[in-house]
Formats: sequence, structure tokens, C-alpha cells
Amino acid sequence: MFSYEHLLAFCTTYEASSYSAAAKKLGKDRTTIRDQVKAVEDLYGVTLFEIIGKKATPTQAADHIYQRSKVVLNNTEKLSTSLENIYMDEMLTLNIYHDISLPLNLAVKIEHALQEKCPELRVHWLHRNREDAFNNIESESNSIALMEHKNIQRFSKNIEFFSLGYGKLGMYAGKRSKLPHLNALSIEDLKLDKQYVSENHFNTLPELYFISPQYHLVSNNDLLLELVKHDGWAIMSTDLAKPLVQRGELVALQVKQVANHFNFGLTLYYPVSMGNKEPLPTIKKITQAHFAP
Repeated sequence: MFSYEHLLAFCTTYEASSYSAAAKKLGKDRTTIRDQVKAVEDLYGVTLFEIIGKKATPTQAADHIYQRSKVVLNNTEKLSTSLENIYMDEMLTLNIYHDISLPLNLAVKIEHALQEKCPELRVHWLHRNREDAFNNIESESNSIALMEHKNIQRFSKNIEFFSLGYGKLGMYAGKRSKLPHLNALSIEDLKLDKQYVSENHFNTLPELYFISPQYHLVSNNDLLLELVKHDGWAIMSTDLAKPLVQRGELVALQVKQVANHFNFGLTLYYPVSMGNKEPLPTIKKITQAHFAP
């Protein structure tokens, strides 16, 4: 029966068209690689390579088994990694709880970075309110939260937090709204119109997000965007609004009493037991780069 080493020697020689090049790539001598390939040839009575000049030219038999051999090699390596992770008590599943403040393009960057850094890690993106997220972090050693910063932090001593950076917020209304066309648009004008407020925003910093007494709470980003396209106005991240502004469906409001854009902080919350083990360093690095000036 062939072994992993036999298949590795065969596939590397096939790809390099040379026993010497394969040996160099694998850090072995040429004789060892040739003997491992020959063991397969002798076992099954086939010729896998013909030496033409200085090249090891694959035969029809080699062409026939190469792809299947690569599949077996890849699956064996993945199995080995999984077993090593279990033995080393590595995290196999990560729950990332988040709220409306998490930029979607940042979530994609984190997903891709974790896939490259920790290929065996299963990542679950779960939208939760602040209280539920903190309760889960306390009870689950493999859970973190990416949520808007709150000046007064109240949670268990078993939870640590790390400020990741600051994103931009703006005020937006639909293209049919009268608000963008008012001369010297003011806070008083906003108070007279319907305001859609993200439930996450309202529960985190009501003093920042609550302006109009005619407010309607919305817990879903997609629904909030759809509603504000038709009437009213809303405060949201510039990243979230950008595609709709570019399509002409939303208009940024210029209010004379406030800056056109203001900031929100994104914070990483994680269990103390996680320390600074992966995937935390990767998430911190990607997020801080995202918010860098």
C-alpha cells in the first residue's frame, strides 16, 4: 500500500518534471525521492516517469493518477491539521456577535483574513443586541463581539475590551424628501420630521442618536435603508449609506449646527480566558488597518 510520503514524492516530481527539483523542494536527496516513486511503480507494475534528457517526463499512467493523488494529499493534510488543532486545543469555531455599527466591508475583510490565517476555523456572524452578546461571551469561551463603543462600560469582570478605531456617521434622507432642499437645514427641522433609529444605536447611545420625537425604531439594516428611501431621515454609518448615495437613492443632509460627519467607535469585546490568542491578533490588525486615516 502506498503512503503519504510516496504520493508526495510522486506529485512533487510530476509538478517539477525532475527528481532533483522535487528533492530540493521537499528538502530531501534525489535518491530518496526516486526510491519513493519507484516503490509505487514496483507495487503496481507501472512506469510513472521516463527520463528524457534531464527531465522526468510523466507517462500516461502518471497523467491518469495525478489529480486523484493531489486530492488524497490535500485531504490528508487537512485531516492532519484538524487533528493537530484538536490535540493543541485550538479554537475550531468562533462566534462573532455584532450590531448595526459593524461595517459590512470590514466583516468581509475579517472573514477572508481568518480563512487565510486559520483555515480550519468556522466563523459564525450573529447579529445580537448588546446584552445578549455579553451574556454569550460570559458563557462561551469561543465568542467575541464587535460593537459600538459605549462610554460607560458595564459588564462582567470576565470580559475584556479593546478599542479598534473610529468610523464615520452621517445623516441621510431619501431623494424625495424635502429636507435636503431646505435653506439652512437645522436640528429643529429634523425634529419636525420622522426619524428612523436603529434599535442598536438607540440602546447604546440614545443621547447621540435620538433627535426627533417622531422616532421609529428599526432592528434590521436592510429594512432601515428601505424605509428611509421613501420618507423620514436616519443617522447611519457612511459605509452603509455610500452605495445608496452613489445610486441617488439617499442624500446626505447638511445640518448647520453639526459637523457633516461625526464619529463612532468600534470596540472588540472578548472573554478574559481568550487572552491574546488567535484569532484576536488577526482581527485587531485587520480592523485597525480598516479605520486607519
